[in-house]
Amino acid sequence: RTRNAQESQKKKHHHKDKSKSSSEIKKHYQNYQSLITIQSEDINVTSFQFEKLKIAETLCFMLAATGWGCAAIAADLTYLDNIYEEKKTSANLALIGCSITTVLLLVCVIWRTLKELRFEQAKGIFSYQDTIFTTKKYNVLIVELAINFIHPSYGLDTYSFSVDNENHTPIHYTYIGVISIIMLARIYHFIRFVSVIQQYRSPRSQRLCQMNGCRAGTWYSVKCLIQESPNVSMTVMMIGGILVFAYPLRIFERSAGQDFASYENSAWCIILTMTTVGYGDYFPLTDAGRLIVFFACIWGVVVVSLIVVTLSNQLLLDCGEENSLLILKRLRFKEEMKQVAAFVLTSAMKYRNLVKSSAYDKGKLEMQLGKFRYHLNEFRQFRIKQRSLYEFDSFEDRVETKMLKVIEDMDEIQQLKNQINHVISELEGRRS
Repeated sequence: RTRNAQESQKKKHHHKDKSKSSSEIKKHYQNYQSLITIQSEDINVTSFQFEKLKIAETLCFMLAATGWGCAAIAADLTYLDNIYEEKKTSANLALIGCSITTVLLLVCVIWRTLKELRFEQAKGIFSYQDTIFTTKKYNVLIVELAINFIHPSYGLDTYSFSVDNENHTPIHYTYIGVISIIMLARIYHFIRFVSVIQQYRSPRSQRLCQMNGCRAGTWYSVKCLIQESPNVSMTVMMIGGILVFAYPLRIFERSAGQDFASYENSAWCIILTMTTVGYGDYFPLTDAGRLIVFFACIWGVVVVSLIVVTLSNQLLLDCGEENSLLILKRLRFKEEMKQVAAFVLTSAMKYRNLVKSSAYDKGKLEMQLGKFRYHLNEFRQFRIKQRSLYEFDSFEDRVETKMLKVIEDMDEIQQLKNQINHVISELEGRRS
């Protein structure tokens, strides 16, 4: 009995071990199968995740713009000592607001990265087992956090530095003003915000791009926006470039000697630089200002070239307009051709009548011969123009011209047939 009990216990333990190993194998197999199989997309889940991503992009843009605005206000208030002493409280409040919005922006950037990962998981680009580290999104996240972390904090209002120019005269700068220029790198939030509110990054656009082997990202949305709305895009690019480059030029050049303390003068200098005019009434004196003008010049050349291409494309005729214009040219050419042919025939008949008349003037005969030759040369030129006007390259145009000739021949045959029938009917009437 003891032996039987021991054997039964051994069998029970053996079956338990087998069941545990089989369950572990099933779990590993399910995890492996979930990794290699393509997960189906739920449209409702994708749309819900995209709406969350849109909210995250909107919050990031609003916080980035608010933080930069606070930094710009603090930079203007701390530029002059007399203004700073009067409005020191306002400058400190602006710096505190910049720090608060920066902290919220960092949190929102992390949340936005997570929402983007959830959206891509719902789209089937990544599996639900993937994380920020497996997708290598943490590299972009670290760069974004470093860019958005830079801001003027409370206590920098009393610190400044000076740089000597070419004439060895010191030019004073505040740390808040220089940091506010660096904060202009947050402008990429505006590009993301504009791209995400368009239809080109919607779940439907994502599915269509995925079917065609591409990805509907930010750059795709920007290119589609420029293609579909070129006038609005060029206007935004031009005005945005003027406003963005005028601010750092004003910060670097307002202590250099020229009247760059006015934002209008800085914007005017950027306009002249972007359009490659350069009147010379305002120009940068510092190295940093010249670097800003250099980048503004490059951006202006890009925008102006895009404007020229856009205008040239808008002046081009589409397929229907080209066909309509070609038909109008042909109809007008036929009318002119008929007039020229009529002039040739009338001049030839007049010349013939003069030759047949018994008493003709030799001078009139030569003058009529000259008219005939003039109209004949004009007719030959029209024949050459006809070849260039009716010269086609495509096979469809050639078939169309041949069909038109066949139709005209059929019309002439029908007219001849009607004349023959008319003559036959007259002959039959006479016989009767």
